Amino acid sequence: MIRELIRKFGIVVFSLGVILSLFSIYDLLLLPFSFLFSLVGYLALLLIYRDYKKALVEAFKVPSIIILIFIAVYISIHKFHYFYEIDAGIFGAIVYLIFRLRWSICKETNCKTIIRYSKKSQDYLKCKNLVRFVECFAKADEEFLFVQTISKMKKSELEKISNSDLPAKYYYLLSQFYLDKRAELLMRACKDGYRQACSEWKPTMWKGQEINGYKIVDFISEGGLSYILKGEKKGIFYAIKIPKINPTSFTTKNIKELLLDIKNEESVLVQISEKSDNIVRIYAVHFDEPDIYAILRGDILTYIKNPPHIVLEYMSGGSANNYDFTNPRWRKVVYLIIAKIASALEVIHNNGYVHSDVKPHNILFTSALPKKPEEALKGLLSGRIKVKLSDLGSAVKIGEKAFQLTPEYASIEHVKSMILGGISPLDDIYSLGATAFKLLTGKVLNSPQMLQVYNDFFSTLNVSLLDSKLYMTRDFSPLRNVEPDVANFIIYMTSPGKRPNASEVFRFFYSKVF
Repeated sequence: MIRELIRKFGIVVFSLGVILSLFSIYDLLLLPFSFLFSLVGYLALLLIYRDYKKALVEAFKVPSIIILIFIAVYISIHKFHYFYEIDAGIFGAIVYLIFRLRWSICKETNCKTIIRYSKKSQDYLKCKNLVRFVECFAKADEEFLFVQTISKMKKSELEKISNSDLPAKYYYLLSQFYLDKRAELLMRACKDGYRQACSEWKPTMWKGQEINGYKIVDFISEGGLSYILKGEKKGIFYAIKIPKINPTSFTTKNIKELLLDIKNEESVLVQISEKSDNIVRIYAVHFDEPDIYAILRGDILTYIKNPPHIVLEYMSGGSANNYDFTNPRWRKVVYLIIAKIASALEVIHNNGYVHSDVKPHNILFTSALPKKPEEALKGLLSGRIKVKLSDLGSAVKIGEKAFQLTPEYASIEHVKSMILGGISPLDDIYSLGATAFKLLTGKVLNSPQMLQVYNDFFSTLNVSLLDSKLYMTRDFSPLRNVEPDVANFIIYMTSPGKRPNASEVFRFFYSKVF
């Protein structure tokens, strides 16, 4: 009986000593009492067992449990304060400890808790599903956590994030990591008003977007003054022409005037395009005048979201510029092409307009030409393949200012008309002659000297630079391998003085086909 009492006394006293030693972390004055209690308890147990090892084992049976509980409670208090920033004391720590056994940051749904935890530890990055974390970071504008997390995510997770409802800034940040959908994410960020995304946007990024009900399925080409996109609506493909607009450009100011004219004359241009099988159809002109002025003031977002555009017939065969017609076997094909385009110009001129940008790039085919010239000619003559003059949207009324031209195919008078007005159907004839020259020889008719002067003019708007003597710098020698009458007629079409009209051009070249 006395032995058992001494054993319990020893354990209790030793345990008190251990407890005091643990609390001496906060107060060193407790350390001597801790040592004294532990020594008295150990000596009491040694008196019974008379073996220091057995006495030591017996002494630590209860204190070991006390030490573990103390450590758990201590850590819990620390963690509770660390992650929740609440001084909850021992009771709160015990509650936290109990729930911590069942709780995991990976299962947390409260954004405040997720953010607070994530700022303290990167353990959350081990979770299998980080989408919820990223959404919380974006909504709370925690940019560092957002970037830190998406940089570790797999493509499948980034795809889920891209479909989430995020603030514009975070679509932009996501676009820097998820390159597969960079264009779409930049577009969304720009549309939602994040201007840095707008500045990184490129015209090719219209692909996959929707413009006025037309789903843009491809970026076809970029010209000097416009972009051409392939759009789809109700299963039918269209060409969507969007003018380039630079607020500081002289040409842009002309484009603004032309767009307003086109809008006013939309029905006329649509009707003209319907009068010839050799003109690419215009279906509609879409733009709002306030938007044009906003874009001219530098509103990039408006330009991306709602660009001015002309809806045109889609031609799947590409342009004459994509083909090499210089082999003599292709000459009759070229003659037929020039005749058909002259027929289109006759319709345009008879309705009081000048096309203003005739060139190989604007001569399109409804389907690709066969590789053999005989088959190509047969297809064009039968109507199975049609050749059409595109870009009627560049047309201006006879006598007015030109706003669009391509220097390699433009007459000096044509360039002058950009300032002085007075554009003439004869300027189209010159461009068609230069086009025939290019298709037959593979060379550009307008000389390097002419092109340099044109470039200087566009920079200075000094009309005195445009001297008709520049015509003398052109080289017609590449036409020596072409039939003499054809060569002479092309020279006639591109002469400084009198030129044939569109009807005469059609009759001449059509007669050369047979």
